[in-house]
Amino acid sequence: MAEISRTTTPPGSPPTRCSVPPIGDGAPLLDQVPLDLENLLPMPPAVVTSQKGTVPRPRRKKGEDKEARGKESWVHGTKLKFFEARKSEYLVAAEKGANGDKAAPGAFYTKMARLYIIKYGYNLKDNEDLAVDVADPPDEAANTVVNKKSSADSEKEAQYHKTMRGRIGEWYRRKYGGLLKTDKAAFQELFTGVFDGAPAKPQRGQLLHCYSRHFFEARVKERFDARYESLKRRAEFTEEAVPKSIVVQNQVTKEVWEEETPAFREDVRALWEREYQQALKGWKASLADSPTRTPEELAASLENAAYYLQPFVDAISERFGMVASLLLCGPIGRNQGVVGMQSVHAGETRGIAPMKWPQWNKARFQEVESRMIEFGRECFSEEQCRARAVGVPVAHFDKDTSPPAAGTRTSSAPGTAGPGTSASHVAGTSSRGTSSGAGGDGAAVGEGGDDDGAGGDGATAGGGGADDDSTGNGAGAGSSGGGGAGSGGGAGGAGGDGGGEGNEDNILERAMRNRIDRLWARTDRAEWTSELVRAHAAFARGREWGIEWARCVSAFFDFESAHGYNDGSEQMPTEGRPKAFLEWLIRGREWDRFGMVGSMPIGTQNEEGSWVAGWWAYWVSLQPAERVYTGGVLSRPQKVDWSGLAQLNGKNGLLQVMALLLWWGDYVGDGEDVFQYVDWKRAVEEVTWVLRELETSGLISGEVVGLKRKRARTKAAKAAEAAEAAEAAGEPASKVLRRSARHDHADEGRQTRSRQKAATPGEKEKDGKGKGAKRDTDPTPTSASDEDDEQK
Repeated sequence: MAEISRTTTPPGSPPTRCSVPPIGDGAPLLDQVPLDLENLLPMPPAVVTSQKGTVPRPRRKKGEDKEARGKESWVHGTKLKFFEARKSEYLVAAEKGANGDKAAPGAFYTKMARLYIIKYGYNLKDNEDLAVDVADPPDEAANTVVNKKSSADSEKEAQYHKTMRGRIGEWYRRKYGGLLKTDKAAFQELFTGVFDGAPAKPQRGQLLHCYSRHFFEARVKERFDARYESLKRRAEFTEEAVPKSIVVQNQVTKEVWEEETPAFREDVRALWEREYQQALKGWKASLADSPTRTPEELAASLENAAYYLQPFVDAISERFGMVASLLLCGPIGRNQGVVGMQSVHAGETRGIAPMKWPQWNKARFQEVESRMIEFGRECFSEEQCRARAVGVPVAHFDKDTSPPAAGTRTSSAPGTAGPGTSASHVAGTSSRGTSSGAGGDGAAVGEGGDDDGAGGDGATAGGGGADDDSTGNGAGAGSSGGGGAGSGGGAGGAGGDGGGEGNEDNILERAMRNRIDRLWARTDRAEWTSELVRAHAAFARGREWGIEWARCVSAFFDFESAHGYNDGSEQMPTEGRPKAFLEWLIRGREWDRFGMVGSMPIGTQNEEGSWVAGWWAYWVSLQPAERVYTGGVLSRPQKVDWSGLAQLNGKNGLLQVMALLLWWGDYVGDGEDVFQYVDWKRAVEEVTWVLRELETSGLISGEVVGLKRKRARTKAAKAAEAAEAAEAAGEPASKVLRRSARHDHADEGRQTRSRQKAATPGEKEKDGKGKGAKRDTDPTPTSASDEDDEQK
């Protein structure tokens, strides 16, 4: 390259450019053209230096947008305008490069580097820019042919051109690389690969797990039970910690395995290898390019979609600046092929309590769900729905000998949809539960709800179902999770255990495990109050108590969700409430406390003075008059006035009933006493039915605004009025706001004292000295002083 000499322009005249000589037909390629700046540029215009990162940041004024922190990009000001003007040209070149023309992007970067140097020269620093913008040089300027000149700076200038070409290419790829048209095909490939639900490659697993999975009940369980009982009895006398059952189970399984004959162990080894080969064969078949068409594959696709639908809809909403909803309607395989709807939403309402579409107007959204399901029924025949059923043999689809319990909703019943979205904004029609298998909570299509509720199963996500010790399944004994690696690492495919013949029991066991896990998974945890967070953690102690308890907990959280997860203003009656609850309140609502049944005999429903009889007496006292209690059973009429119970939400509402069931379950949930366990399960099913009836009663407002939210809105309105008045009177608004806050605190104190005087005295319990009594206003002591105040 030649040494650059520049011509000057008269002072005050605008920057101009010399005309560019025409290019002949035989013009060489860009990379072969030496760049001549001698006759292309006037004297370089004045430059300005960016101050970002070099001077203290000025204080941001209220209402101004926050300035992005960090080092400023070298492309800013007129340089940004210069590069953005050729966005479409870059996309075309990149498209050609993706289609096989590898030289097109490079030629574009070379041209842009030449044009950049023509406009800005060789000496412009990254934090500098033109003080006054000048017209961009024409594209033909980059092709100007000149005689190559020698210069001491030619090597330096060539290196600068090479460096700038690379930086320009990097900037364009980072800025616009995601907008290429070929990305549509790439996204389609990603979408297909991810959503088809191809399971991970199955692992061989451990031989001991295979042995335990098939022979634990017949060969190991008896010795394990005896060993574990012995260890528990010894711990009672030595005050040592009882070892975890999973550890003992693994030890005993290994002992029994080592005692087996060599011939038997060879047979088990052959079975282990056969299971792995079957799982591997199924995995390879799932990688075929054919679209998913089997019921299991379609169900797996829907389940895996839960991880990606929400970010996908969020991206659409952000990209176009619009609210977005994605509705999926069709046969839900995990719900026996019943047509249901699942939805994903992005975008919230304005105001102090932002809500997604299903939360904003539940009744209207339920109408949309109903219409969508009706449309889906017209699109799918009954035979197609039957063929999509997963987990139930198609031949036995009509022979349902176990109808759902009263109050259970199905997706085929329009208008029974529950609350819509969760913190992740993924909603189901009514079946809002998810399953994560043994691998933990995953993303979900839906938020809790019955496993057989409307909308079908929530999409399962999360890990496979390998019998890892961390899952609590022992040395491969039993199965958990669906899809993925399968049980014990030796099974693969969605819903299959890979065990070959005689494997029906394992499949049913896994199906039940999946249903229970779906009920326990919630995606709306961010909306919970702190009390509900602690309560759910305590309820999870009963994950192994059976599906009845899982349904009850799910129904309770759906009921609280319908109320917007706020602490209501109504309180439970205290008359006849078990005394254990008062003790629990005095201790500060210790959700992690066991043994709340205490020394009271558990008894039966008809045994006066027992825990069970006391619970039923209190529960019956809460019921509306339409429900008649005869023979130990509460009637379930079609028309019931639920207006009283429907408003008992929050920490002082039906959560108390759930706490009583939890303590009862702590005592009998292990199932050692079958009769006591059955009594508890009847109570759990009764509460579940009531919770479902309350949720669908129509007595819970579609726009739920709790007492705290109402007060917050009132305070905000008062503060705004006070600020306007202060501004009109010339008084500082901050002073008025402080005075308003003091008045608000005083009003709250007066309201609290008024409620305490008007409240009906609850249970009273005298202390050892016979002094005073405790009124049950059901607060949650948050400190030692709060607890002392409550006891006083």
